[in-house]
Order: sequence, then structure tokens, then C-alpha cells
Amino acid sequence: MYPAPIEKWKLMPKVVYTLGLVAATLIWLMPIALLLMTAMKSNTQINTEGGAALTLPAPASLDAFIGRSDISSGILLNAEFWAAMLNSLLVAVPSVVLAVGFAALAGYILAKHQFRGRIWIFTLFVAGNFVPFQVLAIPVMRLLEDVQVAGWNPNNSTLGLILFHAAFQTGFCVFFMRNFIAALPNELIEAARMEGANEWQVFAQVILPLIRPALAALALLIFTFVWNDYFWSLV
Repeated sequence: MYPAPIEKWKLMPKVVYTLGLVAATLIWLMPIALLLMTAMKSNTQINTEGGAALTLPAPASLDAFIGRSDISSGILLNAEFWAAMLNSLLVAVPSVVLAVGFAALAGYILAKHQFRGRIWIFTLFVAGNFVPFQVLAIPVMRLLEDVQVAGWNPNNSTLGLILFHAAFQTGFCVFFMRNFIAALPNELIEAARMEGANEWQVFAQVILPLIRPALAALALLIFTFVWNDYFWSLV
């Protein structure tokens, strides 16, 4: 089996591998550590040394988080900050649920069912990943302005933003889930069908438990994409 389990490695490769992981982790965490150190510095120290200086706070202060009586409240006591966090959650969480949920169902159909045109349908989902979202700004905005659903216009609304993010992220999600589900043994599905399970039971009781790690990883990735988006919220 390649690569061999790390327990079977020789001492020197194991040490180099462990040191490499530690170094990569420290480099990955450095921006977060720098952010926290800067947040605990006073304005005088930041203006003197610069915000990116790798120096410890002298002295350390939590004023930026909890504020002081003679200045405005810190970030943790700022109502506008929590309102913005809530707005972001109201957009990110439903977008992830819709995109990942649809992708799990579509991935199962495209991976384990044989029907005419499934390759072309999968190709459409994959092709959507190659379209830059900046190119879609004006067409999508005009489309939302023209759409009326029972007198409701999704343009400039939270629900419209959720629907767009869910639709835009679905292409990558379907590509990810289809390839993951395709690697699952067909014998499990055939055994469930022989026991009398319908398609929904096969998906819910056989496929879904096996793809939970993939769903968790995909949900975290899509949540990061949607949470970090500012362009579409601005548009």
C-alpha cells in the first residue's frame, strides 16, 4: 500500500514529517496570532511600531474588545457588530443548506443512476464553475429586477441573496458530491434494493451515513465562501 501508514515509517522520515506539520501549522496560524496581538495593543503602540509588527503588546489591553468608559464600546459590546454577524449568518447558513442538500441528492442520481443525458447534465454543473461571478453581476441584477413572484421582487432582499449564493455554489457542490458518491460500492445499493428499500430509503439510510464526512467538509468550505463574500452583498 502506498503511502505506507505512518506507524511503519522509519524514525527519520517520521521526525521530518512531524516537524514539517508543526512548521506548516505555525505558518498557517501566524496571521491569526498577529491579528490577536495587534488587537491587544494600544493605539500608541500600533502607530509607533505599525500594525504588522511582530511584537508583544506592552501592556496587553482588552479595550478593543470590551471598550473603556471614556471611549466607545468595544467590538463585543457593539450592537452594530452583532447585527452584522446575524445578517451574515442569515445569508450563509441557508445558502449552505440549500447548496449542499441539493448537491447530495443530485450527486447520488448522477453517480449511481444510468439515464440518457446524465453526462451532459453533469457537464453543465461542472461548466458553471468556470464562469467568473463578476461576469454575472449585471445579468443577474437585471434578472432579479424583472422577476416577480406573487408581487414579490427578490432584488435587494436577503432571500434573493440566499437564492443566488445557493445557485452559484451548487455547481461545485454537485461536482464534489458526485465524484465522492461514485466511489462508493454499488453492492451496498443493490443489497438495499433487494431488501425492498425504495430510492429515498437507499439515499437516507445507505448513502447519507457514508457521505457525512464529505458533507461536513463541503459545508464548511461553502460556508467560508459565502461568509467572505462582499461583492454580491454590495451589488
